[in-house]
Order: sequence, then structure tokens, then C-alpha cells
Amino acid sequence: MIKSDPVKTALTYCDNVLSGRVIACDYVKKACQRHLNDLKYAGDPGFYFDKEAACKVVRFFSYCKHSKGEWYGKKITLEPWQLFIITTVFGWRREVDGMRRFRTVYEEVARKNGKSTKLSGTGLYLFCADEEPGAEVYAAATKRDQAKIVFDDAVKMVRASKALASRIGIYKNNMHYPKDLPNNKFEPLSSDSQTQDGLNVHSSIVDELHAHKTGDLWRVLETGTGSRRQPLLYAITTAGFDQTGICYSLRDYAVKVLENIIEDDTFFGIIYTLDKEDDWTDERVWIKANPNLGISKKLDDMQRQCVKAQQMKGERNGFLCKHLNIWTNAETAWLDLERWKTCAEYTFKRESLENRPCYIGLDLASTNDIAALVAAFLMPDDSVRLFCRFYLPKETVMTRAKQSPVPYQLWSDEGYLTLTEGNVIDYNRCEPWSAKHGVSRPR
Repeated sequence: MIKSDPVKTALTYCDNVLSGRVIACDYVKKACQRHLNDLKYAGDPGFYFDKEAACKVVRFFSYCKHSKGEWYGKKITLEPWQLFIITTVFGWRREVDGMRRFRTVYEEVARKNGKSTKLSGTGLYLFCADEEPGAEVYAAATKRDQAKIVFDDAVKMVRASKALASRIGIYKNNMHYPKDLPNNKFEPLSSDSQTQDGLNVHSSIVDELHAHKTGDLWRVLETGTGSRRQPLLYAITTAGFDQTGICYSLRDYAVKVLENIIEDDTFFGIIYTLDKEDDWTDERVWIKANPNLGISKKLDDMQRQCVKAQQMKGERNGFLCKHLNIWTNAETAWLDLERWKTCAEYTFKRESLENRPCYIGLDLASTNDIAALVAAFLMPDDSVRLFCRFYLPKETVMTRAKQSPVPYQLWSDEGYLTLTEGNVIDYNRCEPWSAKHGVSRPR
């Protein structure tokens, strides 16, 4: 049973985050403020907060037990930050029909902060306690082994609970609820599965979304929810290295929702990470990315890993990404992408390039690679000003997009990539660009 009011605990967490009593990053502060604002103006946008619906999920967790580690066999107790997420996601309802408000959840947090345990319990609730007839719930991942981590944890939770074990049937590749909801099922699903078509998804629990090389599985799950009353796609992940894939795109969307750039009342996003001005070696800020620091995440292990990352440059990006939830461009990299981005300048005057020495480099691919033209101007202060242009044949873009998750069309739309007509690159498109910047074609 619940010994305290989980909704009150969640609200106290919000207050503590916003007052600074709980150290948190700007994204978490924005998520808390959004919830408080919604409560203040509840009813205006067509939504209301149902305390009983929020508490029901927390009560369900009290029947679940840890399946591994130092808390093996003990009942799961949700921490205040977890209560905030759970009560917010499940407590908000639509006034028009009483169904759940949030349909997509994006949660990003560093490793070893209890992701799989919370996902397994959430999946179980959606499978057998969400009052959805014929609910199909999927633990989804790129590989079946990864998908089975969440599913197997859920199976162990069922076996450890007399109340659940007496009602739920456990089979090799799925679970059913034969006594009360015979058509409900919970099973693992992977990108390499042959059974993706025809899904009628009530909920999908997606673990480590950063590992998805394409958005194909996510889109299959999303389109499979169309006939459900209150579907929920729940993605929980640690930061990754691929900033061109579905995970980073969803993260970018979450950031825009949190910053009120996009208004989407059906999307809940929260990101536990460091702020840009934080010193990653300062252990006082580590809790921003690790809300379970000192509980499931051990401080002494982080301290050891941090020393290693400082002394071994090749280990740094891995530490930043997996322990501090900071997106990096590669697990090991020769170039700091964030420092490279600071070199961009948007206010220079073209007149400053007049009569400056210029060198042009060309990499003239024709069909299967990107052609590049780079003009390097030597400046009086010994700096180098670079102008870059990249080219691909338009007819190959769709084929390349299917082979890799690189967003070529988006780059073209934003002006970073020029698509030439046909299926080979038109080199004549390079000359007008160089002439525009006062660079004549070498003779």
C-alpha cells in the first residue's frame, strides 16, 4: 500500500526543483514548470488532472518487486522524480472523453538510473490494469535480446507477485491475461521481427531508442495505434552518438515542446542532463543527469570513471554520453563537435574577403558519395574562414535514405546540401557558387 500521497510528493519535487533545493538541469525545470502551469490553468485547454488515475499506477507498482541487484525481491518504491513522471503522464486526462492526455513520452536519463525496472512496471500496468480490452503491449528495441530485457524483467515481476502470478499466463515469447482480459498480451518486439505488420498497439515501451539506426520501427508502432482510445508510446533512453537518427529527432522535438517553440499537449518530454555551462568534472552537477545518484547509481563508480575519462581522452566521450547523458558525435573522437560548432559566424561582411588568398578543395564524387567544394580564405589575423558546399544527385537521395538514417532531405531543405537533377552530380553547379563568393575557377 502507498504510505504517502504520491501526487503531493510529485508536486513537492516540482517545487524543490524550481527553488533549487533539488539540483536539476534547465530541461527538468521546464518540465516541472509546465506541469504546474497546466494545473494552474486546468480546464482551459480541455484537460484536467485525475489524481485517482495517477495514484492507481503508483499502487500497481507497489505489487511489483525488484528482479535483480541489491534490492532483489524487495518491493519497488518509486523515487520523487519517478513519481513526478508517472503521475504526470497517467494523471492528465482529456475533458471530452476522460481518456489519457499524453500519447507520446520521451524520457532521457543517464545509465543505471532504474530505466528498465520502471519501464517493465509501466508495461505491466498498461498490459493488465489500464482497462483497455484486447490491449497489445510491446517491449520494443532494435534487437530481440534488448527487447527481452524489459519483457523478462516484467516476467520476473509477475512471478514474484502472488496477486499478479495468479492472474497472468506466462509463455515463452509473451504474456496473456486469460482470466479477466483473455485477448490482452505483452510481448517483445524487435526491428528484425517478421511480425510488425498488422499491429494493433495499445502501448509500446521502447528501451534505448538511441540505438535505433532508423525510425522504421518507431513509425510502425506509431501507425499501429490508430484504432486505440488512449494509446501510449513510451521511449526511454540514454544519450547516444548518432545525431541524425530518430532518437535525436524526438529529443529535438521534446526540447522545442519544453521551450514552448512547439505546442503539443499530447507530448510529454523530460531530459536529465548537464547544462551547457556546467563543468563535467564537478561531481556536484552529476545529479542533474543522474536523479538516482546514491541509490541505483553509485557515486564512487562515477568518480572512478571520471578520473579515467580525464586521463584517457579516448574514454571522455563515453563518460559524457553514458554517465552524464550528453550527446556526442562519437564514442571516441579526434574533434570536439561542440567546440567546432562555436566556430560558426553569421555576421561577417563579404567585403572582408576581398583580395585575401583563397584555396579551393574539391572532392568530386559522382553517384555514390557526397561531392564537396570548400573555399578557405586566409585572414589578416592568421585565422581561416571556410565556405563549404556539398552536392548529391536528387534521384539517389531516397535510396540512400533507406540505407542509412542520414537526413539528406532535411539538410537540403536547410541549405546545407545541394541536390542536382538526375542520378549523377552536375559539376557545373559548383562554379556559380564559387563565383558568388568572388572566387574564379582556376584556369
